[in-house]
Amino acid sequence: INIRGKKKIAASIGLNTETFRTKQILNGKSALECVIEEKPYRVYIMLGINDLLYRKEGELVGSYRKIIECIQSASPETDIVMMAIPPVTAAEKKNNPGFAQIPDCNEALKELAEDRNVRYFDCTDFLKDSTGWLKESYSADGIHWNSFVYDEYAKLLEEYDKSLDR
Repeated sequence: INIRGKKKIAASIGLNTETFRTKQILNGKSALECVIEEKPYRVYIMLGINDLLYRKEGELVGSYRKIIECIQSASPETDIVMMAIPPVTAAEKKNNPGFAQIPDCNEALKELAEDRNVRYFDCTDFLKDSTGWLKESYSADGIHWNSFVYDEYAKLLEEYDKSLDR
């Protein structure tokens, strides 16, 4: 995603809320360790979709809580923004029933954000069809997006980011 300014990304294929804290992705450090080391002004966290293949909502939220608490403890000045888990297609939800938890997980993440006094941002409405799941035309494989969708997502995220600094 091309977003204005200097940005750093801590990412790896298949990260979930557990491996974000434990998997070494850069110079022997986990993504969480990379974030904490940077002590960023603001951090956006978008995790959870990979968890839903094998974990329940409570486990996912508990792991998210650990991430938030670690960042708040090590870098209390960092503005934390939790991103909504994006929808998958209805067909993908049928193939992997764990994805049916996405709406409930997003509500639980919103509550966690309020509880931990961090931001929660959900800009996923444009992704959804009339049933609330990812539009087939936006989907590369039922989960991931076609390239043009990332551009739209980036625009929404950039506008949100700018609004926080006004």
